[in-house]
Amino acid sequence: LDKINTIHEKLKIIQDDYKQAITDLFEDPEFETFGGFEYSPEIPAFENLTEVINDMDEELEMQRGYLKEYGEQSLRAWRFKENIKTLRKIVTRLKKLRIKLRESDFVLLQKELKLPVTGIMGYRDVLLFMFIYSEVIGLQNIQKFEYCVVDEGQDFSVLEYLVLGKLVINGRFCILGDLNQATVDDSISDWNLISMVIKEAKSANTFELDTNYRSTRPIIDYANSILGSYTQDYLPKSINRKGKDPVIKEYDSKEKLLNDFSREIEADFKELSKSIGVICFSDDLLKETEELIKSKKINGEHFVKLDTSKKIAYIPKGIYLTNQENCKGLEFSKVYVLGMNPQKIERFVDAKKAFVAVTRAMNELHIYFD
Repeated sequence: LDKINTIHEKLKIIQDDYKQAITDLFEDPEFETFGGFEYSPEIPAFENLTEVINDMDEELEMQRGYLKEYGEQSLRAWRFKENIKTLRKIVTRLKKLRIKLRESDFVLLQKELKLPVTGIMGYRDVLLFMFIYSEVIGLQNIQKFEYCVVDEGQDFSVLEYLVLGKLVINGRFCILGDLNQATVDDSISDWNLISMVIKEAKSANTFELDTNYRSTRPIIDYANSILGSYTQDYLPKSINRKGKDPVIKEYDSKEKLLNDFSREIEADFKELSKSIGVICFSDDLLKETEELIKSKKINGEHFVKLDTSKKIAYIPKGIYLTNQENCKGLEFSKVYVLGMNPQKIERFVDAKKAFVAVTRAMNELHIYFD
């Protein structure tokens, strides 16, 4: 946020410079007759220059029309010709200012912010470029969205919200999320930060849902115990739905873990009457678990490996396999969490990842680790 505020200061300097440049131009006795343009700090400097150029072009066409109407030999022809000459000078100077803004000052701003002027940009660089471009040049050719719903809003950064604010009319957002599920490195830490960067919105209201309606009380109590060492904020309340206590097992080796899981998943498949989620905390474990499940000859109608690059058809009675990164937002009647050692959680972000994984379970939770 501090960096964004610094950028705003640089942008204000550009606005002030070009407002003054336009003012100075029309204070010239030669051009003051055509002054009166009201500079708007609410729109980019480039758009201000374009508007005043368009105004001068309209005036130029009017003067040409008058000259044609009254004729070259009329007493007023000299005045119209002088006005045309003066307006051409004004338009030329304004266009030079506009070229300077785009090709010099904007490029200088890029360099000050350490953005590549040529070549390939990274994701954050593109976001920052889009923001300063929208503020200095403007997004005239982009049709803005009428409304935007953001799910898992805690995983967006301040910079992403800043850019989104430029793409949605009047900051009209519905943002849904849980800060205790913020597992991305640059995700926001406070909901209030959003209203500080989406300034296009006239007002912002926050509605807090503090009760979990998905999981049984034992699952919610266990999930809250994972986060309790790091925060007491936004911990979900249970609706006191009864259920089994979570099953937590530690194994001497990964082989023993997989053998035990193999027996249980086979028993589940024989009486498959619900959705079962299998969440792995490592790529190796994910691969081995997939091979194990496939070895049970569970066909595609009842087994789904979640892949963010593919559209998944939901099946109410099936086994879903995913890694921890892709389980957010999902829910299953029974969940196996493999490879997460709750005794070795040492960072808040790791506690959040564990919290996300265990709260995917509605009725039964099994945690196996070695």
